Amino acid sequence: MDASTPHATPDFRLLFDATLSPLLVLAPDFTIVEVNRAYLTATRTGRSIVGRVIFDVFPDNPGDPSADGVANLRRSLRTVVATGRTDTMALQRYDIPTGEAGEFVERYWSPVNTPVLDGDGRVTHIIHRVEDVTDFVRLRRAGQEQERAAADARTRAQGMEIDLFVRAREIREVNEQLSRANTDLDATGATLREEQRAKDRFIATLSHELRNPLAAATAAAELLALDLPDGNPALSVLERQLATLVRMSNDLLDGTRAVTGRMELVRGRTDLRSVVH
Repeated sequence: MDASTPHATPDFRLLFDATLSPLLVLAPDFTIVEVNRAYLTATRTGRSIVGRVIFDVFPDNPGDPSADGVANLRRSLRTVVATGRTDTMALQRYDIPTGEAGEFVERYWSPVNTPVLDGDGRVTHIIHRVEDVTDFVRLRRAGQEQERAAADARTRAQGMEIDLFVRAREIREVNEQLSRANTDLDATGATLREEQRAKDRFIATLSHELRNPLAAATAAAELLALDLPDGNPALSVLERQLATLVRMSNDLLDGTRAVTGRMELVRGRTDLRSVVH
């Protein structure tokens, strides 16, 4: 195709309907104006919900005395209309009707409400985006081994990503130092050796200094876990990231010991099966 050939203007209604994220468009009075297929699939509804107030379509589950989905969503939508700013809601339980009389199915959602503003800054519509996180919540609540393994895998992947980034950055910095040093290697050899020793001392000091704040932060996270026996997604993220930082600090310390010749090897028996595994 010739690069100068103009592309056809996309049909934004088709793009909206093909979006994988469940999306609902609301008027400022919370009447449903438009909905995409992903939302209809996630909520087990049809296009007949268009033109109705969202709270009439999705009332609170009368069988759950603690249901607060309507109140929390209404508060978020009112905030968006009043401020003209996006409001990201906390993870929310909001059961949906099954289609049978009086029957509801348990659902957990991650909602975000975004305003659409006209030229004068007034809210004309609200884009209500949700993600169904019910399976994730059920796995956490049940404490199944599969979820724990998945969480460990995510933690390891995050740690590997951080380690690769740090190591790549260190390699790039060393290469830049070598490139500059090659122009006058004889004259700067002594200086480079001193800089290397200074860097090793700095890393050794840094790795030791990091231990104190990391220990305090880890202890604080453990206290928070005691105060939140039911758990909290934010606390889980904090614990995983603290574990990653502790491991990185230990890696820095081991690396410094290896460079300075103070690495101590302790011999011992090892089950080769665990190594192979």
